[in-house]
Amino acid sequence: MDQDRLRLLFLGQGRLAQVVAQAAQDRGHRILGFRTSTAPLQAHDLNEEVDMVVDTALPQGLVQRATLVLEGGKPLLIGTTGWYDHIPELQAICHQKNGSVLWASNFAPGVQIFRSLAAEAVARFAALPGFRVELHETHHLNKKDQPSGTAVHTAMDLLKVRPDWKGWVDGHTIPKENRMEPLASANLPIFSHRDQDEVGTHTLRMTGPFEEIEWTHRALDRQAFGWGAVAAAEWLYRRKGWFSVDDFYRDFWSSTK
Repeated sequence: MDQDRLRLLFLGQGRLAQVVAQAAQDRGHRILGFRTSTAPLQAHDLNEEVDMVVDTALPQGLVQRATLVLEGGKPLLIGTTGWYDHIPELQAICHQKNGSVLWASNFAPGVQIFRSLAAEAVARFAALPGFRVELHETHHLNKKDQPSGTAVHTAMDLLKVRPDWKGWVDGHTIPKENRMEPLASANLPIFSHRDQDEVGTHTLRMTGPFEEIEWTHRALDRQAFGWGAVAAAEWLYRRKGWFSVDDFYRDFWSSTK
C-alpha cells in the first residue's frame, strides 16, 4: 500500500459514512465497500486488501463487529454513538488482541474546542453559587440516539471536573417549574431537540441570578465530520492501542504550534 493512501471498508451506509467516504476519496484514499445489516461483515471480508475498517453503523452489535475486526488484525475507527457503556469491555478486547481502535462521538475539530472550553467554564462556575448549568443539543429528525453522542461525551467531560454532580439526566423529565433552579439533584440536565433541517448544534448554558453565558457549536455542513474522521484515520494507521478522538486532536494541536 502507498503509505499515504488507505483502503477503507465501511460498516454502515448512512449520512456519516457517506460524508466520510467522500472526504476519504477527495484525499486520495480508496473505498472498498459498505457492509450493512442486510450484508453484514464476515471474517473473509477482512482480507489483505483492507487497511482499516470504519464503523458508523448502529450501536447494536458494535462490540461484536469490533471484536471481529480486531481478530482480523485490522485497525478500527469508530464513529458510532450510543454505545459508551461498553467502552471498558471493548477497550479490554482491544488490548487483548493487541489491536488499534480510535473512537469519537464527533470528529469535527470545532467540537473538540467546544468540549474543552465547556469543561473549563463549568469548573470555574463551581465557585459561584446559584448558577444553573445545562446542555442542549439539536439534530435532524432521523437522529437515532437521544441525547446525541456529542452531548453525552461533553457531559462525561463536565462530570470529570464536577465530582459533586452525580451524573446527567434527560432535562425534559424535570418539571418546568424546577428548570431554572440550581442543580438541587446534582444531575446535569441534557435537553434534546429535533428539527428537520438541523445538521447538529450543541449549547452549554450557564444561568445565574444576574447574568447568563451560552457556549455554542453549530455544524454548518457535515463535511466537518468527514475531514476530522479521515485525518483521524490517517493518524491511527500504524499505531497500536486504544485511542479516543482526544488523543488524535491533542497530537494535532501540538504539531501545529
